[in-house]
Amino acid sequence: TFDGNNKTITGLYINQTTDNAGLFGYVSNAEIKDLTMQNCKVVSTGDNVGNIVGYINNNLTISNCSAEETEVSGTSGVGGIVGCANGATTITNCYNTGSVSGSSEIGGILGYSSQNSTIIYSYNIGNFIGGNYVAGIMGRGSGLIINCYNEGNGVCIGYYNTFGGIVGSFINGKIINCFNTGSVNGQEVGGIIAYTAGEVNVINSYNLGGVSESAIYKGGIVGWVLSGSLFINNSYYLQTDQINTFISAVGTTGDSDKPIKSSYFGTFSSAESGLTKCDDSPSDLAYGTSNLKTVLNAYVSDNSIYTDETSGLEIELTTWEIRAGENDGYPVFA
Repeated sequence: TFDGNNKTITGLYINQTTDNAGLFGYVSNAEIKDLTMQNCKVVSTGDNVGNIVGYINNNLTISNCSAEETEVSGTSGVGGIVGCANGATTITNCYNTGSVSGSSEIGGILGYSSQNSTIIYSYNIGNFIGGNYVAGIMGRGSGLIINCYNEGNGVCIGYYNTFGGIVGSFINGKIINCFNTGSVNGQEVGGIIAYTAGEVNVINSYNLGGVSESAIYKGGIVGWVLSGSLFINNSYYLQTDQINTFISAVGTTGDSDKPIKSSYFGTFSSAESGLTKCDDSPSDLAYGTSNLKTVLNAYVSDNSIYTDETSGLEIELTTWEIRAGENDGYPVFA
């Protein structure tokens, strides 16, 4: 265990040409907690680059760690907190406010998860740039993301790229009680997820960010269902005469005939407006059409604890509130 004892590391500069760069370059079977990196810079021409950890081999828990006004850059697998997670990883109560850049698998919190990772109570407000698999929380991977949000804006470079508000490419996983406010642009884009494969769930979440209407695959919630099944329950996206005007909730549905299963989702036009069921929503809105905060809290009231079927981990879903002067009046975590 590394206990940062709530201390701050300031001004650290790491510059290398090999893989696995970070305060901890390579970590296996460990716990890291209670640490802040501030005004630091981690740069590598290799893969697996993160402020706190570059590469996780197996079984890491990281909690109460942050990257403030930092700069991290690499090739692939680049994250504000962790670059690449190859094995059981849980990230809790972490945040990034610095810039993240690379060519592929770029995430505000985690760049790439080769196996199921769990990210809870974490957020990104830093900006990010990448060529492919770019997102506010996780660039590419699988796992469980709960009570997280992204307020950072990203830029995709190159012709063919994938960009999601929360996850870029998600293969088997769940996003529960999350929101995105950053705009997304690229060729495959989604307000919450750019593209999915396997079984993916988006539950009790919303997207406030603008989705590029020039993209090939685009959706207010999910841009492209490559294969498998997609479940979207009680999730919504902003649609007005100026933002996401011609954007549907789910863009292209790939190989499956009817990949959207047992779902209900819709749009809103302001923080106070009623909700409108999307044309491609298979079911009516289960919690009514009053307004965004009301229906999000109604779901939390009925499902206050999420229990992970694999690990048995119990996670309390955060309730929602409106706070004056924050998030343009849209719901934030209480």
